Amino acid sequence: MMNNPMKLADLMEGARNCCINWGNVKKGENVLIVTDTNCDFRNAQAIAAVCTEVGAKVTTTVIAPQELPNQEPPAPVAAAMKAADIAFLPLYYTISHTTARFDACNNYGTRVIGMYASTDVEGLASKAAKFPVEILFKVTQKVAKQWTSGKRIHITCDKGTNVSGDITNPDLNVVGWHGTAAPLGTYHEGADSWMNKFGNFAGGFGVVGVWPGWSAEGVMYYDAAHTFCGRLKTPLKFVIKKGRVVEIEGDPEVADFFRRLPERFGPDAHHIGEFMIGLNPWSRLNFDDPTHMEAHRHAGGLHTCIGMSVDRDRTVNPGIHLDQYIMEPTIYIDDQPCVEKGKLLVYYNDPEILELLEKYDIKL
Repeated sequence: MMNNPMKLADLMEGARNCCINWGNVKKGENVLIVTDTNCDFRNAQAIAAVCTEVGAKVTTTVIAPQELPNQEPPAPVAAAMKAADIAFLPLYYTISHTTARFDACNNYGTRVIGMYASTDVEGLASKAAKFPVEILFKVTQKVAKQWTSGKRIHITCDKGTNVSGDITNPDLNVVGWHGTAAPLGTYHEGADSWMNKFGNFAGGFGVVGVWPGWSAEGVMYYDAAHTFCGRLKTPLKFVIKKGRVVEIEGDPEVADFFRRLPERFGPDAHHIGEFMIGLNPWSRLNFDDPTHMEAHRHAGGLHTCIGMSVDRDRTVNPGIHLDQYIMEPTIYIDDQPCVEKGKLLVYYNDPEILELLEKYDIKL
């Protein structure tokens, strides 16, 4: 229930930041909203109201919830996504890495905004949903420049994570950031593909990541695992060799779930498909739902997937993509730090970002 009488105002402000400031919705555009029966319909209503306000034409459809993240939506929804100028997806589980989403962006030019974990309005009404896009655009550009200029990523954490991977082709394999470096669909880099047309807005937006080919080697200890609510009692341990998980340890139910994925999706279900950090300092570390989508946007937090790769062509595609989370990683690109124990350093040592924080009177 929306007991706070100001929540509606917060919800609409978040929706405007999402639709107008970032999504770049314009008069006359065809807007598609796809939600499901697990979600609070007020999210869809807020998006529809903002888009209608600017003169866009809005169509809303409601589907049954997906069984697992990144399963294909119904065929009529996939067709509608291709016909839209922009699609908003306030859903329970993500469909961001489906063929339907990829085809709509890559082959039809549809801009797509995922809005997952929309079972309540807290994400869209949150402080993070209102974080100034001017700052996030500039942070995205700066972090992306560091990653695309590097040759290797090295990740550690206090629980024992120690993993590295090569950045072999930054033009193709450093991902996520093109759509959050400017109003969606407008950034000049990635304009020939889906990369500047897609992003997720779940309690804020902003990520940058890399697919390290098949070069990832090491061990990772996760604080949270996709499809499981809450922080894990025992950190989930992945041993990784040549880009594939070869050993899994953790709480019995969690470890067994991940061990059995290849039975349904084949051996590439254990492929390491991304290392990705969030860029929004106000995004909540919310693990109450099994998607953890807000936490994935949190500045300096790391999520890494097993399953399909996030390179421009989705080179590895077993039909599953599950993201696990590390709260306080330390990340180096070559010999330069990017994140130190969960702190995204650009917010603390870059003069241009510090000037923008002062402009908006933001203290981190």
